[in-house]
Amino acid sequence: MAIIRVSFQHFSERIPLRTRYEEEGYGKLLEHTNVDGSGYFDFQLIVPCVIDNETMWADGIDSITISNLPNPSTVIFEDEEYEVTDGVFQFTLDLAGDYRIRCKADEHIDKVYFINAS
Repeated sequence: MAIIRVSFQHFSERIPLRTRYEEEGYGKLLEHTNVDGSGYFDFQLIVPCVIDNETMWADGIDSITISNLPNPSTVIFEDEEYEVTDGVFQFTLDLAGDYRIRCKADEHIDKVYFINAS
């Protein structure tokens, strides 16, 4: 993922600048402030994960895919942790019920999905 550096000339510019970039979907990676009040932020664009469905048949064949995960990511499903290195997590279920899946990657991405299998 691309990292951009945004400079500020005075400490008073710091909060509005950070807020603007965070509202545009960027996560702050680093902040550096000099003694004179100038400094910079390093931001990374956060691309949200995509889930193709939140309901499925509990037949062991129907599947759900979570894609666009950053590399590396951790997916927690049924109290098991899975390291995802290709940006995709796919699964099937053979027991009906409601399931919770958590996707984590660095301090900026921590998303929970609720799946219903019937």
